[in-house]
Amino acid sequence: MELKIDILNLQNILKESIQTFLAGGFKNEVVISGKYDFNIKADKFRIEQVLINLLTNAAKYSPEGSPIEIAVNITGSVVKISIRDQGIGIDAEKIPHIFKKFTRVDSSDSITGFGLGLYISDQIVHKHGGIMGVLSEKGKGSTFWFTLPY
Repeated sequence: MELKIDILNLQNILKESIQTFLAGGFKNEVVISGKYDFNIKADKFRIEQVLINLLTNAAKYSPEGSPIEIAVNITGSVVKISIRDQGIGIDAEKIPHIFKKFTRVDSSDSITGFGLGLYISDQIVHKHGGIMGVLSEKGKGSTFWFTLPY
């Protein structure tokens, strides 16, 4: 995977990603907190791909129309973007495997997917020099986050 790195405004990337997500028919309110009107060096298409995947997963694994929160925090030379949902959460034993190919939180037929989105997102973030992680508790929602050099 080759990246096309440009200087991009994070606010614009977040807004465009949310618009694309909502255009997919999702009814969730997406709330952003933190300072996010600054530039980052990133591949616009790939970072939007990560954000849209995380927003889509948050909606798929949460009650319909429930709020999704995006938090942006800067620490030193790193920006951390977190997406929190009100969903089903993840079993503790699945968390260490969540970024591997074909891993799904819910194996029922009620939620579609191949278990590749988080794997691909993790690869994109690592290619940018960042890391990706998750905080979750079964029945209490999840917070997926990733960092990028700032």
